[in-house]
Amino acid sequence: MKKLVKLLVVMAGASLGFAMARLVIFLVGEYIGEFEWKWMEPLLYVALTLVLGIITFVFSEGIISMVSEAMKRFENHVRTSGRKKLLYEIVGVFIGVIIGYLLSAVISKLGNGFFIFSTSLIIYILAIYACTYMANRLSTDEEEERELSMPKYLDTNVFIDGRITDVISTGVLDGEIVIPEFILTELQHMADLSDDVKREKGKRGIKVLENLLRQNLKGTRIRIEKAELVGNEDVDTALMRAAEAAGGKIVTLDYNLNRIAGIRGIGVINLNDVSNALKILLVPGDETEITILRQGKERRQGIGYLDDGTMIVIEEGRDRVGERVHVLITSVLQTSAGRLVFGEIQEG
Repeated sequence: MKKLVKLLVVMAGASLGFAMARLVIFLVGEYIGEFEWKWMEPLLYVALTLVLGIITFVFSEGIISMVSEAMKRFENHVRTSGRKKLLYEIVGVFIGVIIGYLLSAVISKLGNGFFIFSTSLIIYILAIYACTYMANRLSTDEEEERELSMPKYLDTNVFIDGRITDVISTGVLDGEIVIPEFILTELQHMADLSDDVKREKGKRGIKVLENLLRQNLKGTRIRIEKAELVGNEDVDTALMRAAEAAGGKIVTLDYNLNRIAGIRGIGVINLNDVSNALKILLVPGDETEITILRQGKERRQGIGYLDDGTMIVIEEGRDRVGERVHVLITSVLQTSAGRLVFGEIQEG
C-alpha cells in the first residue's frame, strides 16, 4: 500500500512538471514568440516532467507525511465541529466561490494574459478564505451566545450546601437559573422530617432559596419551573430530564449525578470543582499553621481545616487536639468530591 501511495505521489509530481512545461510554452508564446527550434517544446515537456518526478520521488516520504497530517487535522476538525458550524463553513465556501466568480468575470474583461489569470486565482482564494473565516466566526459567536444563554438547573444539594448564593452573585453562573418545583417539594419534605439532621438541612436549604430569590442579581434571572416527578422516578432522573429537554446544564454537588449526566451528554457544573479551583493551592513541601480541631478516624491522626474549608489530616496529631501547630504538607488527594490534604507536624 505504501509503495502504491509513493507511486501516486511521483505520478502527481510528473503531471505537475508536464503542466508547468505547458505553462512555460504558453507564456513564451504569449510574450516572446514561438520557440525558434520546434524540438525544444517536447524537450521541455520531458525535462520538467522528469525533474518534478525525481524531486517528488526523493521527497515522497515527507510529502506523504505532510498530506497524512493535513488529513488527520481535517478529520479532527470535522469530528470536533458541530453540524451547524460545518454547515456555516460550507455556506461560506459557496459564497466565496460566487464572489470570486463575479469579481473574476470583471477582471477577465481586461484581457486573457497570465497576469489576468493569476489575479483571478488570487481573488478566488481570498474570497473563499474571507467568507469561510467570517462564517466560522459567526458560528463561534452563536455557540458562545448559546452557551451563555443555557438555563442552569439547580439540584437540591446546592441549597443545602449554601454556597450557591455567593457563586451566582459573583457572576460565575450567568444567564437563567431554573429551580424545578420538585426541588422545592424535596426541600419541604426534608424540613418536615423527624430526623433532626435532615430537618435542619431542609430548613437551611429553604432559607438559602429564600435569600436567593430576594436578591436582585444583575444579569441573572431566577425562575421557578412547573415540573413534577413522573411515575416513580427520583429527583435526579427528573432533573436530568428537565435539563435535557431545555438544552440546559445541571448545577450540583452530587458526584454520581455528575457522572450519569455526563454519560447522557447533559452539561454539568459541579460546585465542588468550582470551589476547588478557587481554593488555596497547596503542594507537597509547603508549610502552614493549622489548629487541630478533632481526632481522625485512623490511629494517631488529627483533623484541621484551612480558612477555605479544605480538610487537613495531620499525622501524630491525635493527642494535640485544640493546639495550633506548624504542619508540613506531605501529599494532596484531589477528587470531584473535594480536596484532601495530608501533613505532619513540624516541631520548633
